[in-house]
Formats: sequence, structure tokens, C-alpha cells
Amino acid sequence: LAETIHHFGGKAVIQISTGQGRQAFSKKTWADPSLDPISASPIPIRVVREMIPEKVEAWHKKRGLSYTYCIDENGQPKFEGVGLMPREATHEEIEETVESVANSVPVLKSLGWDGVEIHGCHGYFVFSFLSPRLNKRTDKYGGSLENRMRFLKDLLTKARQKGGRDFVIGTRLTV
Repeated sequence: LAETIHHFGGKAVIQISTGQGRQAFSKKTWADPSLDPISASPIPIRVVREMIPEKVEAWHKKRGLSYTYCIDENGQPKFEGVGLMPREATHEEIEETVESVANSVPVLKSLGWDGVEIHGCHGYFVFSFLSPRLNKRTDKYGGSLENRMRFLKDLLTKARQKGGRDFVIGTRLTV
């Protein structure tokens, strides 16, 4: 694909995602509920109960896992929406993600791509660190804006180190 884009004089930038986060609730997790979604903090995505296959809900209950019901402004459970609870990512998982993204850069560069855009929005893993509503961590990845940005900053810094100055490193954010 990059070669075709170059043929017409364009630059080819590919978007990559760290995945995970509370948005990991998908048909893939329904098909394999043993997958272990991680996020900055254990805050679920809201999903209408009718969207959850009964078989998957039963699988989680059987193993002592729970779905979290949304709470209204009075602190009472609202039953029109539930979400699969991701667990808080460990420091090792965060660092492994940073290394994985950084290590993908020279591979993509060798395949002819001119740059990479790291997906950092829509409730996925990167976004879950940036949002004060989704990031309730009390360690070096939570609290202040500087701490909440640390994961993304580390991703971009390591990617830049591996890609060099002639490779575009960007990010997609929701504002």
C-alpha cells in the first residue's frame, strides 16, 4: 500500500493502536471472554444490557467475575447500561506496551511507511490514561495532567528514538 501511495507522490502514514482499554468490549471479547481487558483504571464502558450475549454473562458470573452497573447521580444503580470491567494495567504491562509500539516503528519504516499515528482516543488504552474521569490511578501515571500524559509521552518519545528524525510520529486524540 505504501508503495502505491508513493507512486502517486504521496506520503504513507499508518495508524496503530495499543488496543485494550474499556473499549475492548467487543465481539472478540464476547467470543473469548477469557481475554483480560486492561485500562488505566477499572472503569467500564456503558453497554446496553440487550447487547450482552447471555452465554458470556453466564461465563463471567460462573467464574466470580462481575459486570458493573452504571450509577446515577444519586449513587443508585441504573440498569439500562452495564459494562465489562477492565482491570488496572500494571507498570510492567504499560512498559511492555511502550516497548511494543516503539519496536513496531523500525519494522513499519523498513516496509516503506513514512510515519505512524498512534491511536489515542475513543476510550482505548492511551485515552484511558489522559482522561481524569477514566484515570483514577494514584501512581506516576495518574493524578496531575503531567502524570496522566506520561504514558503517551513515553510512547511518542520511544517511537521517535526508534524511528529517527525522518519518520513522522503522531497521535490521534479526541478533544
